[in-house]
Amino acid sequence: GDHHAGRGGAGAVMGAKRLKAVVARGDPPSGLEDLREQYAERYRESDTGKWLQASGTVETVDFANETGVLPTRGWQDGQFEGADDIGIAAVRELAREREYPDDEDPGGYRVETDAGESVPRGATAMTLGAGLGIDDLDAVAELGATCDRLGVDLISAGNTVAWAVRASEAGLLDHSFSFGNPDGARSLLHDIATRETTLGDALAEGVDAAAEQFGGDDLVPTVKAMELPAYDPRGAESMALAYATSDRGACHRRATPIEREVFENWSQERAAHAVATEQDQRAICWSLIVDDFVGDVFDDLGAEWLDAVGLDTNGDLRTIGERIWTLTRLFNVREGISRADDELPPALRKPLESGPNEGQAVDEDRFEAMLDAYYAERGWGADGRPARETVDRLGLDEVVDDETPLAEHPLERK
Repeated sequence: GDHHAGRGGAGAVMGAKRLKAVVARGDPPSGLEDLREQYAERYRESDTGKWLQASGTVETVDFANETGVLPTRGWQDGQFEGADDIGIAAVRELAREREYPDDEDPGGYRVETDAGESVPRGATAMTLGAGLGIDDLDAVAELGATCDRLGVDLISAGNTVAWAVRASEAGLLDHSFSFGNPDGARSLLHDIATRETTLGDALAEGVDAAAEQFGGDDLVPTVKAMELPAYDPRGAESMALAYATSDRGACHRRATPIEREVFENWSQERAAHAVATEQDQRAICWSLIVDDFVGDVFDDLGAEWLDAVGLDTNGDLRTIGERIWTLTRLFNVREGISRADDELPPALRKPLESGPNEGQAVDEDRFEAMLDAYYAERGWGADGRPARETVDRLGLDEVVDDETPLAEHPLERK
């Protein structure tokens, strides 16, 4: 596999608890074999399945670059002049160099680089490539493998290295780092993982913690202390909303409306509806243990699978997704999350310095209006707390203390 539980620290929590795996015992429900075969074939023939088989997610580098939302050199630019060298064209060239037959598509993300590493997925090339100004595919793949072997999230790690470069350029650090230097990036990644140096120890806590110690909180963006992934929201307002309202901080898998909005002209209300809908749908997928790419071929959000094992959904899975998302919000509100946390950082209020979206920045007034529309779409108050009516409608009244006003104590500790 080419994934590990790094993003958001889930793997670190498992490691701290000495948890290696979760195993389910017993016989699986019967009658799923035919359904599994049907969906496997449907996925293979779908646009999403064909796209992933052909290129993994590396083609997102080209998409982001062409639309001007590819974070480059620490979120300063929206396009990278070296994108072709780390994008799909470079992967296809690598496949040809290794003489695969013309009628056999190996799947670009499984082709090995000259250094013997697997070709990186899109987020690797975007964050450790364009994000660090590195246009060498071998070097990018090696940096991604370094993160995997060290057990660190490559998105947050890449952003933290980018912050260190920009902070050194701004004179905030007594170090000399530069973009386009894979050796320097690799050294910093090692320092972050081992925490053997003062700077590495600070960077290991992420951008927010490092900026609190050294300054420079306006250099590289975070939301709820999580570093932004590989789409720049200054090129699509809906993505700004998706990052801001994500339950765990800046996450491009909670919702990716940018993949449609960049080709259209959306109203703030449509953006709010699109973000809430994707968040609910993906909450359902993940509860079913279904990857959201595979979820693209589910016509009924997975109800057919639940029906097959005897669970009656009454055709109302969207409401179940909304219930999951709202319950998560209730938990987070109880722990101190508020509208003030559904905010975008100062770095995104700075205009992009190049690309099709040159000069664009997140407009604070428009963003606040879009956040209002999102809360209204969800049935939450202007403070970001789920309204009592919404809690009752979703059947969450059993977990909410009826004796205490919701605004004072949104979720009872049970």
